Amino acid sequence: MNAIERVTGEAVEVGGAGRDLVGAFVGAKRSRETRAAYLADLRALAAHLGGREALGTATVAGIVAWRDDMLARGLSPATVGRRLSAARTFYGFAVAEGLRPSNPALHVEGPAVEAARARAPWVEAPDARRILEVPDTSTVRGLRDRAILGLLFRLGLRRGEVAGLTRGQVRQEADGLRLVVHGKGGKTRELVLNGEGRILLSWVERAGLLDAPADALMFASPRNPARALSGRQLANIVRDAARAAGVEVQGGDSLSPHGARRTFATRALDTGATMEALRRAMGHASVATTSRYDRRADADLVVSY
Repeated sequence: MNAIERVTGEAVEVGGAGRDLVGAFVGAKRSRETRAAYLADLRALAAHLGGREALGTATVAGIVAWRDDMLARGLSPATVGRRLSAARTFYGFAVAEGLRPSNPALHVEGPAVEAARARAPWVEAPDARRILEVPDTSTVRGLRDRAILGLLFRLGLRRGEVAGLTRGQVRQEADGLRLVVHGKGGKTRELVLNGEGRILLSWVERAGLLDAPADALMFASPRNPARALSGRQLANIVRDAARAAGVEVQGGDSLSPHGARRTFATRALDTGATMEALRRAMGHASVATTSRYDRRADADLVVSY
């Protein structure tokens, strides 16, 4: 019989040896949003395994069946790939802790995503400008939203990078304001703020963050200053600004924070940025990843002489 294990404020159904394993694994994650994401993915796996296998002792066959079931139910390749990645990380942790002899998800291939996230709907430069003009910066909320939109559209930050941004990551250097971004895999990159620096400084002043400690959140939840804005809240800011600007994207989808990131990449390449410079700005480990954001690869090349 499955038990409910209370972990970091969330409940997840796991069975048998899986309970303590989930607690140790999720508890090691610093970000509340990261913990919630892993819990959701592990909950989905546990629900699929049901009474057939325990989460902590799942087999390769069980993971393969889970993947096939997700695809059969119409989940997007990106979602299936993310969940498999979560399972790989989870079981890798179990192996490292000596709790399992092997990782059952290690060699289970995900679906061909065709860089689904890199192909997220994006907008042309005039539409991006209209979106950035939507927030009323004379209000606290409007200034906050404008600062967030600028980080997404003009600097290409990931949603999680914006959510976790702290006061100490905004630094005054000899050549102006710089933003220290803590990206995936513990990688850090520095970005020159240029015109966005004025907006971000205005927000720092308006939010009372000038003398705040280095770990103070730049964009805290209005209801709980100790908690960052959630991914959904950031997505709503982008979606609502696009709608208010009358900007539509292909297929009728809502513009997302990742769509803003792709817009940044597209604009950078259109204005002459090299792929290597874009890779550094976006915090990618490989140019191959960055190249997926090149919308020029979607078009047929025609030259004239």
